[in-house]
Amino acid sequence: MLVHRPGQVVALDTTVLPVMVREGVFGDPVRCHLSLALDVHTHSLCAFRLTLVSDTSVDIAMLLRDVVMPLPMRPDWGEDLEWPYPGMPAAIVAEFAGHKVAGLPFFTPETVTTDHGSVYRNHALVESQRVLGCNILPARVLAPGPTRLPASGHSG
Repeated sequence: MLVHRPGQVVALDTTVLPVMVREGVFGDPVRCHLSLALDVHTHSLCAFRLTLVSDTSVDIAMLLRDVVMPLPMRPDWGEDLEWPYPGMPAAIVAEFAGHKVAGLPFFTPETVTTDHGSVYRNHALVESQRVLGCNILPARVLAPGPTRLPASGHSG
């Protein structure tokens, strides 16, 4: 699959971070997992989640939710952090979201690609992607994911 534009394909993946963290002051050290949603065309980070011990399909569904939901502005953030939407007044975006929206794009990806981990094949996650209207494209086994066309639009 060739990727021509932003939002066409979002890759979801999780990695175990090489650090141990404590759940509380006296808690035992546990592994921390970083789950990312990455726009394949721009290589932009759309959303991320940190989970302790391991990730679950619910964590990945919440990661996908973060991609499609606008981030609310915090009271102590300045106007520079508000997201500008070209061609759409900020008041309309705020009315849609129910709050001023911070500088992180939100959209529904056309296609979601993942590896073959069990959390990505879970029925509930697949169903949530279907409800959002996303195509599901599992990566080929032992092969890289979709490729982005060069800026000129010509391959090779």
